[in-house]
Amino acid sequence: MCIRDRLKPTDKIVIKDSNYHLEKQTYYSEQDSSIMETLWMTNKVAFRDESFESIANSLSRKYGVKIIFTNNSLRDLKFSGEFEKETLDQALLSLQIVSPFRYKVKGNSVYLY
Repeated sequence: MCIRDRLKPTDKIVIKDSNYHLEKQTYYSEQDSSIMETLWMTNKVAFRDESFESIANSLSRKYGVKIIFTNNSLRDLKFSGEFEKETLDQALLSLQIVSPFRYKVKGNSVYLY
């Protein structure tokens, strides 16, 4: 059976390292019917209890930068929030309020430590 034959309207497929699994769509909040996976179309980045590594991937796409973890323990930090009109610096400063970390921007790269 092909994967497309198993997908239902409320399913999504997650692919990592040539493997895949099915999940239900992730809604940001019960009051807002926005689907997290499509928020990029409105230039938003939203996350709920997601790892810093996952958020960094979203921020990389939104701001066109490469985010590099020089401290691997930061990858597992969990955050919840939403960014729409914030600059990259504003977004990172907001995250720093929740969990202390440092960062440095060099050209199109952001180093987290």
